[in-house]
Order: sequence, then C-alpha cells, then structure tokens
Amino acid sequence: MSIDIIDEVRMTSDIQFFSYEGTNFQYYNVEDELWKKLTDKLLRRYPAWRRKFTGGMVYADQIYIKKSRTLFRKRLILHEIGHVLGYQHTWKPTIMNPTWLFRWFNRW
Repeated sequence: MSIDIIDEVRMTSDIQFFSYEGTNFQYYNVEDELWKKLTDKLLRRYPAWRRKFTGGMVYADQIYIKKSRTLFRKRLILHEIGHVLGYQHTWKPTIMNPTWLFRWFNRW
C-alpha cells in the first residue's frame, strides 16, 4: 500500500507554531526531499523552475514550509498565514505579494 505524499509529510514533518496577533498558527516544517515530492504533486501544473523557488504553500488550510528555507522565513510564514485567513496575492509591496523580494510591509 502506498502512502499519499501529504499523509507522509504530515506524519514525518515537525509541527511548528507561529504566533500572529495573539493567535497561534501551526505549520509543517518539511524536509527538502519530501518538499520536492510535495511540490511535484500539488504544483504539477507549474513549471519545474517555479516549483524549485516555492518555499511555502497552503493546502487544505494547512501550511507547509520548506525546512531549509531561511531567507525571509518569517515573512514567508506570515504570507502563508494570510492565505489561511483568506487573503489572495497582490502586486503591491505587502506581505501578500507572491515574490519574496516585494514583501516589504507586513500589511495584508
């Protein structure tokens, strides 16, 4: 019997917590090997180069962060929390900008 990659990630990844405005959010801290399998499955409609640069995502209201992603990690986690709260991407220089380079402000 094959274990689904999402189940495998949830069973083997460390669960971390991030507090934002008094609310704790949990996320899965996913090892790189599993991260590649996870993005290959969930982001298969995107080109390989895009999957390679993806450091976090939300699936079924659960946040997944690539463990080795250290550059602007806090902003990435805030960005994914924004998705859980229902916010979408914007091209403004806010936390919901899809590019880490333009997440200048922690505004939604």
